[in-house]
Amino acid sequence: MKTAAIVGAGAIALGQNNSKQFAMNHFDAYVSNKSEVQLRAFVEPNKNRIKEVSKKFPQLSCYSDIDALFENESIDIVSVCVPAECQEEILSSLLDRKIQGIWCEKPMAIYSKKARYFIEKSKQRQILIQVSYWRRFIPEIQEIKRKLARGEFGKLNSISGYYPETFKNNGSHLIDLINFLVGPINPFYVHVEGLMDVNGDGPVTVLSTIENGLTCILKPIPRRNYNIFELDILTDTTRIRIVENSRRIELYSDCKDDFFPHLRILDPEPKIRLCQWQNSFNACLAGLLEAVKTQNNKYLLSSAKSAKKVVDILEKTEALIEYQTSSD
Repeated sequence: MKTAAIVGAGAIALGQNNSKQFAMNHFDAYVSNKSEVQLRAFVEPNKNRIKEVSKKFPQLSCYSDIDALFENESIDIVSVCVPAECQEEILSSLLDRKIQGIWCEKPMAIYSKKARYFIEKSKQRQILIQVSYWRRFIPEIQEIKRKLARGEFGKLNSISGYYPETFKNNGSHLIDLINFLVGPINPFYVHVEGLMDVNGDGPVTVLSTIENGLTCILKPIPRRNYNIFELDILTDTTRIRIVENSRRIELYSDCKDDFFPHLRILDPEPKIRLCQWQNSFNACLAGLLEAVKTQNNKYLLSSAKSAKKVVDILEKTEALIEYQTSSD
C-alpha cells in the first residue's frame, strides 16, 4: 500500500473551496484508488484555509510546509495542486525527497529549461511524474487518436480550437490535446486579445503549423457568460468536434448533396459519442500508481516528457508576444 499527500488545498486538490465543488479532483481520485494508495496528509500555508479544510477532512493530517510534512510522515506519492507560478519551487523541493511518484497539475513548469531539469532530475532520482492533462485519459478521445493515426478518417485538412480566456492556464490543455491527437504545434504568429496578468497570462490568439504544414488556430473566448473548450478537426471524410468541455464528441461524415449531385457535404446530423470523462482523474492517478509499482513508463500517458512539449510551446508563444510587442 502506497502513502500519499497533497500540496495545496484548493478545489482541484480537495474538491471543495468555499462554495465551489469540482466534479474531478485529487482527493476523490485517491478515494477511488484506495486499494492501492492511502491519502494521509495535505500541505497548505494559509492558516485560515488549513482550519477550514481540517474540519471537512479530519482524517487528514495538515502541515504548513513540505519540510513539516516529511519530518512527520513517510510519503510515497505527492500531488502538486498549486498555482502555475508556484509549481517549479514545489517540484524542485519534492525531487530532493525520498518519494516514488508525483502527480502534478499543469503546465508543470513555466520555462523549458526548468521542465528539462525536472525530467533529468526525476530520472536520476527514479521519481515518476504524471501531469494532469486529463483529456488524454478519456477513452473516446483515445479512440479518436487511434483512428486518426490509422488514417480511418483520411487526410487531415484543418484543426482549430477555442479555450476560455487564459493561454497558459487553460490554453495549455488545448495545446496538449492537439499534441496528443495529431502532433506538436509550432506557433508563428500571436495576437493578444486583452489584458495580461502579472504572470504574463491572458487571452492570446495563436496561429501555428503542425507537422504536415497545415495551419492550426487557437482562439481565446471571454468567460464573462460561459465557459468553452472545443476542438474542431476536418479530414477528407469527417468533421470531428470535441465539445462541451470534452464531454461530447460529434462526428459528421460526408454524404451526397441531394440538391447538387456533383458535390458531397457533411451530414448535418452527427453521430454523438458521450465521453466517459468523469473517471479521467482516477485513471490519471491509477496510471501513476501502476508505473510506480512496475517501474514501467508506458503507464505515464501524460508524462513529464509530453508535458514539456506544452511548456516549449508556451515559451515560444511568450517570445512571440514579446517580439511582436517590441516591434509595434
